[in-house]
Amino acid sequence: MINSMIAGILPYMPKKLVWMFSKEYIAGETIEEAIVNAKKLNAEGIMTTIDILGEFITTLDEAEDNKNEYLQVIEAAEAAGVKTQVGFNYLMNPMLNVAREMIAAGELGEIYSYRGVHAEDYMADPNGAWTFRHDPVGGGALADIGSHALATAEFLLGPISQVMGDCRTLIPVRKDSQGNDRKVEVDDVSHAFVQFEAGITGTIEANWVATGRSMQHDFEIYGSKGSLHFSQERFNELHYFSTSDAIGRGGFRRIEASPAHAPYGDFCVAPGHQIGFNDLKAIEIKGYAEAIAGLAPEPFNFRAGYRIQSLVEAIHTSSREKVWVITN
Repeated sequence: MINSMIAGILPYMPKKLVWMFSKEYIAGETIEEAIVNAKKLNAEGIMTTIDILGEFITTLDEAEDNKNEYLQVIEAAEAAGVKTQVGFNYLMNPMLNVAREMIAAGELGEIYSYRGVHAEDYMADPNGAWTFRHDPVGGGALADIGSHALATAEFLLGPISQVMGDCRTLIPVRKDSQGNDRKVEVDDVSHAFVQFEAGITGTIEANWVATGRSMQHDFEIYGSKGSLHFSQERFNELHYFSTSDAIGRGGFRRIEASPAHAPYGDFCVAPGHQIGFNDLKAIEIKGYAEAIAGLAPEPFNFRAGYRIQSLVEAIHTSSREKVWVITN
């Protein structure tokens, strides 16, 4: 608890003061120094992670500076061979791997279109308070939950090459913790038309005022031979339709998570018993540990995280300027 309290107040403290009482824990003043010192410890058999002590961002100019610094971190880590990780644990679901394998194997035929949505209702109450998620710097439904919908789309179908966005604020004023009115400048709902490099078109929705939805992280993929439907609210299931079904026998069938869908079997030996959200985090952490050990690529590294943020910014730009935006 004490460590958590210290971590919480660090961004408010002068750097010199932070250095005075934490210098024994600080590997360097730059990312390059930190990487060098971390590698020295690794050579001695000591595993390390690198945390970056920063400050809260309060202006768009600071955000732009932070973006440039983040790119420097990515480039330095890549140059030094340091493994990095951003938390996108929804992608760790074995059923998403099944969907991607089916697409790659041609089981859906030519892919016609894609529909992705991440909708929840934790901001649906117009009397709900203004929070850090409403800060114009980095806030909004698209950045908060739409980022996951974008990551899932690219995981399944490859890079998105163009976007046309429409971002809307539906609740323009909220009370802050002091009871004062705060103007809301971020999106409550965002929609985007997307075109993938493969030529496939689709739509993405991010919505945090979707009354009644607690976790609608869903996708639908339509092809010439079949289609898939998935919902995070029942994420141990993948629904598959095939045009090869006999006339009068067609319909979506349920593919149920089982030990046949690695790494489900590491958690349970029986199908239908299901894994949970925290198990996805465990899968993600295992993947990162294997990457550090040189056994596998990173599940979702800093470069991948930067890519998703670039898509979010492209959709925001498109919405403001009412144009298609190229993302690659």
